[in-house]
Amino acid sequence: MSYSGNPSFFKEAHNLDFLSSTVNAVARDQINVNSSFHESTNISTKEVGLRRLCQAISQVGALHSSEERFPPPKCDPATRTAILREISHWITINCGRPSVEQLIASLIHSRTLLTTSRPNTGSPSSGYHGYVPPNVPNGDSAPIYWLYGPAGAGKSAIAQTLCERFGVAKGGKHLIASFFFSRSSPTRNNPRYLFLTVAYCLATFSNDSMLRSAIDKAIMKHPAILDSESIEAQFHELVVQPLRSIFFWRRWRIPKLVVIDGLDECIGGDAQRRILTTISDVLLPESSSGRLIPLRFLIASRPEPAITEIFKRPRICHNLNSIILDNGSETSRDIRTYLVHEFSRILQSCFFIPSESPWPSPIDVDELVRRASGQFIYASTVIKYVKDEGSHPPSRLKTILESPLRDVNAFADLDALYSQIVSSTPQKRPSYVVHALAFVLLTSKISHICMMEQIFELPEGSVFVAFRGLNSVLNISFESDSVTLYHKSFADFLQDSCRSVDFFVNLGMHLKEFGRRCCKIVEDIESKSDFCRDQ
Repeated sequence: MSYSGNPSFFKEAHNLDFLSSTVNAVARDQINVNSSFHESTNISTKEVGLRRLCQAISQVGALHSSEERFPPPKCDPATRTAILREISHWITINCGRPSVEQLIASLIHSRTLLTTSRPNTGSPSSGYHGYVPPNVPNGDSAPIYWLYGPAGAGKSAIAQTLCERFGVAKGGKHLIASFFFSRSSPTRNNPRYLFLTVAYCLATFSNDSMLRSAIDKAIMKHPAILDSESIEAQFHELVVQPLRSIFFWRRWRIPKLVVIDGLDECIGGDAQRRILTTISDVLLPESSSGRLIPLRFLIASRPEPAITEIFKRPRICHNLNSIILDNGSETSRDIRTYLVHEFSRILQSCFFIPSESPWPSPIDVDELVRRASGQFIYASTVIKYVKDEGSHPPSRLKTILESPLRDVNAFADLDALYSQIVSSTPQKRPSYVVHALAFVLLTSKISHICMMEQIFELPEGSVFVAFRGLNSVLNISFESDSVTLYHKSFADFLQDSCRSVDFFVNLGMHLKEFGRRCCKIVEDIESKSDFCRDQ
């Protein structure tokens, strides 16, 4: 049966927003309408630039509230309280709205700067460093905050919790944009979408019509900025210039916090360097643009070489706040709190778990905390496995606590993380990395790199090259020439052939090889001693 005329979709509906959608109209026959259909009261038909921007990022899903990330990781109640309090303090100090008196003082400074400095030189000017909240230590007023730590430490959960706490949608006044990188997503691992997303958020959530118009006009003037221009050009034309174009007092009244999570999951160390350099070149006090741009960046990542290299530069580290997530006593307490809370929820939902004795026992919880070694991902993986629908929680917990682990799927998430990390090393031969990792496991407490190179007859510096990219699972110290493991769970992963596959470490075999090489070194020393005596 034929259908004549155009279907009328969502008649008299409001606030609709469809991007590249397939709309199915089902009556007596089914009509499929493929369209680039965008109908929204939020973006008017006249705002062609913003509509193009929205189209460009519609499939990215990197915002903290994106459906693609649901359900996002976030901090359990009563956990991470100290670190959340510290970062929240920095946010409220840096991203709050200044008083009229402070704005006037900053405006006078900025006009003095503009009349005494040559434009676009980027050279330091006398005395003015932009709006700095009064009576605040320099660390609190730093424009960039770096939250870093090893894999699985809970950085994304902290970033998500802060986004929800300070997001405009939840009544907050500070968060303007967020971007959560993900190595496994072809859009969320691409640096091209980062500053496009920030620009979209500025236009959408700033509630400033002048800024919105400036971003719209910038895209209309230069449409290629959305797909073929560099990330540096995107940041300058869609973020910096629109902010500089609006009145000074309006600029400081908008929300200022930009959260970037998982920067290490952006593909390529060069891209990570470019992102950080682009941001710091604008925000640092000596930058002429930085004095006029109010944005503040919270960046969460693993301490990968490319990122650490940028943050160690003197001009950046002196204007940087940072905090490390380690496996200290507070982290262990938080993991215990999380486990007890989650196990109690499992207990409430499972009628067949006997309630006469505590489940799990305090000894079992202690063992799980010990095995976690500060890794929230270990604890969350345990809970996910134990409470899996259709499973018997006590049996699953017993499986986890058994050694060796009988169910290779128990730590699928953790194994995927570790596999991704060890596969990212620059060495083309896995056996080369396995030899070095075996030495670390065999020496247990601390491994000296120079000794490793001597025993295995490796060129000087080759171990550092082999371990490049493993900073999130290995504590590599150039100063003490040593390597130690961050987490026991990584050692468990390496020693299970079903889990680590190409990176399996057979300790028995490597111990024999290690002993053979040590004997050879001793023999060489003795033969040299005999030769010296004969001479």
